[in-house]
Amino acid sequence: MLLLPAADALALADERAAVVWFDREPDTLLVVIAVPRAGRVLIRRVEGEGSATLESAALIVRGALRALAAGAVIGVERAEVAPRVRATSLTMVEIHGRGSAPRRPPPAWLASLGWAAAYDAQSPVAQGLAGRFGIALERLEVGAAAMVGLPADIEDPRARLTLSRRHLAAFAGLRAHAGTRLHLVLGAAAGVVWFARSTVSHGLEVEPAPPKTTTTLLAGPEALLRWLPWGGALGLSLQLAGDFVPGAPEIGYRVEGRFRPVHRLATPVDQTEAVRTYRDRLRSRG
Repeated sequence: MLLLPAADALALADERAAVVWFDREPDTLLVVIAVPRAGRVLIRRVEGEGSATLESAALIVRGALRALAAGAVIGVERAEVAPRVRATSLTMVEIHGRGSAPRRPPPAWLASLGWAAAYDAQSPVAQGLAGRFGIALERLEVGAAAMVGLPADIEDPRARLTLSRRHLAAFAGLRAHAGTRLHLVLGAAAGVVWFARSTVSHGLEVEPAPPKTTTTLLAGPEALLRWLPWGGALGLSLQLAGDFVPGAPEIGYRVEGRFRPVHRLATPVDQTEAVRTYRDRLRSRG
């Protein structure tokens, strides 16, 4: 039978102007083009087999779609079509009038919440809660990202330093791959990062420097892989990024007027010193 109800459902679900399908009869290819909004159907039979038949069918479809795009009326009223055509393959077709642009997908909101870890190969791994919020405009994704890190310790026999990291950044990326269930987004982020540092001495020979929070800039590339197993708005994502923070400082001790580094971080913690020796303090007073 002629699948006009199915054609109506397809056109309504995706706002398509026409639905095209084909059927094979003995020595004949049947071409059917339904225009649900106008309530009309165009049916053409192409005799023969082989590539010449397929080419003729393609020319019929192209001519009909061009006529629709130009505002013409094609086919006959649906009531005149007897429901005796067996449909085997349906194709949705979007028609654009002269001078009109293709219909763009509507903007989509993006939100994610998860756990992040930052590692620079020398200082402790910074871990914390991370979130992203943005909007997708076709292939472009833009928004804001934030992370609130948990405190991490650097310790030696003389002192213990506690470090924590927070950042707020803007991101932008392009979907390099946008399948039904898998998205790959390549982009970059830039923003502000805060590093808080406090020091506890293990003995009288070390005088800890006062607690301090350092504010600086960060920027870097990022790649995000998003998996939507149910094909909807809920899914899982994995992000890899590289943060560049200029002017990475050293943390260490100031002994006899000379700074001796303990750990070099890829993130600024204290641009001057982390701890000073008690002997240096006595000498400065003398």
